[in-house]
Amino acid sequence: MLSAGALLLLFVGAAETTSVRDAKAEISALVAHINPKGGIRWLYQSTLQDDPMWFFNFDDGTHGAELWASDLTAEGTRLIKDLQPGPASGYPNNFAQLGQRLYFAANDGSNGVEIWHSDGTATGTGLLVDVNVGEAGSYASSITACGGTLFFGAEDAEHGFEMRAIDGTAESMRLLNDITAGPISSSISKVECRTSTAGVSLLFFSVGERDQPEVQWVSDGTPEGTKLASARAEHEEL
Repeated sequence: MLSAGALLLLFVGAAETTSVRDAKAEISALVAHINPKGGIRWLYQSTLQDDPMWFFNFDDGTHGAELWASDLTAEGTRLIKDLQPGPASGYPNNFAQLGQRLYFAANDGSNGVEIWHSDGTATGTGLLVDVNVGEAGSYASSITACGGTLFFGAEDAEHGFEMRAIDGTAESMRLLNDITAGPISSSISKVECRTSTAGVSLLFFSVGERDQPEVQWVSDGTPEGTKLASARAEHEEL
């Protein structure tokens, strides 16, 4: 059996990309003639098509802040898709890659902020799942790929804002735990994937309760495997 402290010590964070600042400077120079005030936001490096590609949120002055990609060349820097058609912004954010798909949150103007996915092409970019049906959206955030599962926080009318998981199809989406029962939202923070020295990847996140200290939860991507980190450490051996 592992103690809670021992369990936490087993896990180490993934290495961070070290060239984000340089890539942002290069891309900013490449798009300066389009709209020097557009701004490069949510810069994320992926390998969707084997070669490194940088995805980002950029406002070209015509389409609003939308999904762009760059291979750090002028020819390879382009608008992927106008997610919310016209001058309004789809504002893609919270990027994560799982397999050969990029996942992110965006607003198409009809469904509110929801989970989208892309293979790096316009035709292969679309809404993945409408968690909270209607214009209000689910405020999807904390999108994290971990252990072959995509995790994210999202809100619906029945459960409020809670952590969820999906395996690449709308039908596979599942609520992990209605931690703050009913329509009241949980205050979720510090979401991160940790991989043990044995190669086991789990998602850790903190939940703040009103007038109480934060508590840490851990999930393997299933409702039954989503528990208080202390309870998992006491009852399960990794």
